[in-house]
Amino acid sequence: MKALLFAMAAIFGILPSASLGRTPEDGAVEDLSSRIAPKVIHSHDISDFNAAFEYHPSSSLPSRGGTYVSVEPEWPSGHYELRLSRSGGTSRFAASFQGNGLSFDVQKELPPSVLDDMQALIEKHGVARLNGFYKRDTALGCGFRLDVLYASGEKISAGAEGGSAVMPGRYWDEAWFLRFMSGTADRHGFTLLPRKDLSGALRSFAAVFPYRRDIDGGSFAEGEYKLELFSPDGEGPGGLMRISFKDPAGKETWTEARASREDFQDLADLLRKEGVARLDGYHYGGFAADQCDVRFRIEAEFDSGDVLRARAEGPAGVIPAASWNAGSLLEFFLAGLARRQQEPAP
Repeated sequence: MKALLFAMAAIFGILPSASLGRTPEDGAVEDLSSRIAPKVIHSHDISDFNAAFEYHPSSSLPSRGGTYVSVEPEWPSGHYELRLSRSGGTSRFAASFQGNGLSFDVQKELPPSVLDDMQALIEKHGVARLNGFYKRDTALGCGFRLDVLYASGEKISAGAEGGSAVMPGRYWDEAWFLRFMSGTADRHGFTLLPRKDLSGALRSFAAVFPYRRDIDGGSFAEGEYKLELFSPDGEGPGGLMRISFKDPAGKETWTEARASREDFQDLADLLRKEGVARLDGYHYGGFAADQCDVRFRIEAEFDSGDVLRARAEGPAGVIPAASWNAGSLLEFFLAGLARRQQEPAP
């Protein structure tokens, strides 16, 4: 990749001739950017678009104790490439990925509006301001290449190779192009990488968590809750809704009621509204038994068969500080029981 980026830089005049053959000192960043490259592109008609980049996310969410806990990233780590080109009345879409034992290489003929969508992304984020940008150092792990050719002959050319220090602070974000790739695939009915489908209704749901008014808000009874929505074998299209409750003194009570298919869909919609899918893969533990004051667990299986899992055990601070709202879940379950004239357990 380094040879390719270096050649690209020389071709597009980003690399000054005086720097040819020069090796940067260890860790030093060489800024080989062109100071005269145009920063405004007047054309809106892309003829050819090429982007290649390394993507190595560090996906995590904060716990209430301030520790960041790893979760499943939206896209896997590795090397991505995206190419779009105009061909008569269509656009050619080519996307590839290699990393973490996964890969894809997809080529499609799509409507020309795909190129318009890319131009809208470029204009929204001011990507043309990167034209002429090129930095490198001897570190590893980062880098990108971007070449956009317009019908007018105008172009955007930028790149970097090395560590995080070479990456531009503005006008570039790998996530923009990853969202573009996945969004284009979704709209046109094809798949890039298998990913969890959490878009439908639930098959089953279970959550275990502590509740405290001063932390979680609301006015529910304080203690440990277990909320369940499931379909026992042979029970038909509906299921059961159940609340189990343990008060601070250790007394346990529970109640349940029949649930409809609408309950399974409505709870899935609530989880999506609260962003609970971001907790997938959250796992915080490793504490000694005498330090495990609270338990936290979510397991939600969707109609697709994909499962969202999160769990933590330990001091109170192990619970997620984001994408978690105990109050909204309690309201949902208590309202469901009330509609069926069941007395809540707490």
